[in-house]
Amino acid sequence: MPVDNSPLSIVPKAKIYGSELEVSGNVGPVVLNAGASYNRSSVNQQLSLVDALNPLAGPQDLTGRQLPYAPRWTANAGGTYSVSTGIGKLQLTPQYSYTSRAYSSLFQVAPRNLLGSHSLVD
Repeated sequence: MPVDNSPLSIVPKAKIYGSELEVSGNVGPVVLNAGASYNRSSVNQQLSLVDALNPLAGPQDLTGRQLPYAPRWTANAGGTYSVSTGIGKLQLTPQYSYTSRAYSSLFQVAPRNLLGSHSLVD
């Protein structure tokens, strides 16, 4: 039985699908933008591995599990405010992004492999 201790595994067959929406528009001197994506991924073929961090659990059937580092949802929003000055153009560009939870391993042992949802303001 193969033993897996790497954060990324070679998956014989996977199914990945999703959609993405992105919009932007001008409101006076401000350019606004927003986007969102939905992603579904899963192991699509029989796959059994032993978790090197928990070998006593024995072989685990990973068929149908979400792929590592593949969040279900992501979203972003921001804008750019531009103003001309005597020395050039000055731009202020705040951005916000959100990423839903994902796992760092096919074994999906919480909390060890759980990457919680997070937001970033830039």
